[in-house]
Amino acid sequence: MSDIPYSSELFETADAEIRSLREENRQLRTGRTAATARQADSDDYERSQVRFRTVFENSALGQKIIAPDLTIHQANPAVVAMLGYARPAELLGQRILDIAHPDHWADWHELQRQLWTHRRPNFTLETRLVRANGTTFWCQVTSVLFPDDGAELGYTILEDISARKAAEQAVLRLERTQQQQLAHAVLAAQEAERARIAEDLHNGLGQLLCAVQLQLDQVAAQAGAGPLTEQLRPPLALLQTAIRQTRTLSHQLIPLVLQDFGLAAALHDIGQTLSLLRLRCVVGKLPVLPQDLSLALYRMAQELAHNIVQHADAGEATLRLSEFDGWLELVADDDGRGFEPEQPRPPSLGLNALRDRVRLLNGELTLTSAPGEGTHVLVRIPGSALAAEEA
Repeated sequence: MSDIPYSSELFETADAEIRSLREENRQLRTGRTAATARQADSDDYERSQVRFRTVFENSALGQKIIAPDLTIHQANPAVVAMLGYARPAELLGQRILDIAHPDHWADWHELQRQLWTHRRPNFTLETRLVRANGTTFWCQVTSVLFPDDGAELGYTILEDISARKAAEQAVLRLERTQQQQLAHAVLAAQEAERARIAEDLHNGLGQLLCAVQLQLDQVAAQAGAGPLTEQLRPPLALLQTAIRQTRTLSHQLIPLVLQDFGLAAALHDIGQTLSLLRLRCVVGKLPVLPQDLSLALYRMAQELAHNIVQHADAGEATLRLSEFDGWLELVADDDGRGFEPEQPRPPSLGLNALRDRVRLLNGELTLTSAPGEGTHVLVRIPGSALAAEEA
């Protein structure tokens, strides 16, 4: 009987040792698993770093990493070459604003502020950068933040878009050239039509009216001082008025004063021919203008003056032509009855023609008026309108 308790105690001791060994074995296995996992994570990280470094160093696009103070932390060979440096070390430590064109600093400041304060996840900006030798080029910059050991760094990709910008500028120059050619063609066609009408008025209607006047003068001379002569006086007066108006219209259609004496003299001539209106013309210092542009400005001044006479019921008016900041500004002011700009008005051929001419020259037209306060019209035409394209 004494052997049984002894065997039970031995069994219990052995069982406890087995449990202890199993726990120790489990802990050993767990430790090895954790160590293996840590090693695997470390290996994955190393492989990831190798892949990133390979892409970073060999990318054809410029890439750089910046610190929160906006200094360059790393730069790949592509961005070093793009900016005209010999080694990455020459870029490290520079602030990104050191390589940005001053005209774009405000854009950089605002976008970087929004990025680093997490108001936007990334940004893309087309901007100009400054090379080591001081020359500039167009670049598309894309930036994003990424975590790094509990902190954040900025990752930026740079693409030289100078060729695309040059192509865009070439397209714009072509469009401007085509627009100028169209404007030349339209204006030339309009002037040719005016010349034809002026010739018809002078050689056709004008000559016919003069012939009628000559015949009536002969009839009056033969009639002597009788009743017939008195009856002929009113129609002869009307006929003389018609002849004068025909000559004036022909003169306006072909502005010889513009060809002979220039734009300033032609504008003053407009004021002198409008006997129903006290029109003052003020011409500031102007650059040398192409003939077609001078003619276009003269026609617009004509339209403005005639519009004042026909619609403004004004006693006085002023036409001013000047140059400001590369724009030619033609201003018409009158003291007429004015109108409410928001109210529908009957279509005006003169005003519509003016708008069409301004639009053709890529200009701007602003009209300001109020009932009883006269009207102010501002026409702005770019000084480059109708200019010959530079080679």
